[in-house]
Amino acid sequence: MKRKIDIDFLIFLRKGLFRSPNEYEMKKARNIFLDLNSNLWNELYEKDRKNSFMFAESMNEFLLRKNDKAKFPPEIGDIVMLNLLLGYNHEASKIHPVLVLEKFGNRIFVVPGSSSDSYTKEAFHPSTNPTKKKNLYLIKPEEVILESGRTLEYNTGFKLENSALYSTSRITSDMAMAHLDPNSDAFKIIKAGVHYLIFPIENKFIEKTTIENNILKNDLIVLKEELSLVKIEKEMIEKNKKYEKN
Repeated sequence: MKRKIDIDFLIFLRKGLFRSPNEYEMKKARNIFLDLNSNLWNELYEKDRKNSFMFAESMNEFLLRKNDKAKFPPEIGDIVMLNLLLGYNHEASKIHPVLVLEKFGNRIFVVPGSSSDSYTKEAFHPSTNPTKKKNLYLIKPEEVILESGRTLEYNTGFKLENSALYSTSRITSDMAMAHLDPNSDAFKIIKAGVHYLIFPIENKFIEKTTIENNILKNDLIVLKEELSLVKIEKEMIEKNKKYEKN
């Protein structure tokens, strides 16, 4: 029978690390991590081996580089590999490609992607999947090729609702693996979609204001045309009067 992991003890030990733990505490902590009867990684391995390998890779990357600077300065539109670490229900996690939408100093606002079937088959694409919802956008390797020839290995779906701000230190690739032109329709659709998801009320207000402004513009055009006709009519009347006098 598996023992529960003693999280309370780990919290106690972490809070007490201003002093050196004694031999008993060290042994107990080691057992929590290594004892197969209470080992979190072993439980994860047994339940989901594929994910356990990916989580181990993600955690190892974190331990190696958590205090390091970014490997390179990414540009807006770059697609890079990013260590997202752990994620809860349907959140992006582990190491995945991300599309850089914005930069804020050493932070990047990104949309995570995945080449799994659950992403790619349900993702919107203007040519191949035009009826799908745009909150999951498909990008193909041939659409994001760098001058060096580097690009995505597979079709990748980018899930807009998983967009978030991360440190550039989380980048695991040595350079951009692909690039989506920020002036392209695809980039604009993705960025607008993310903005709509984050600020739905503001976007509805903008949409309403835009519609009202367009109506006013049309009314002004009609009014100008009417005024122009009135002016022409007045000029014709004046001409007729002069003609009658002569």
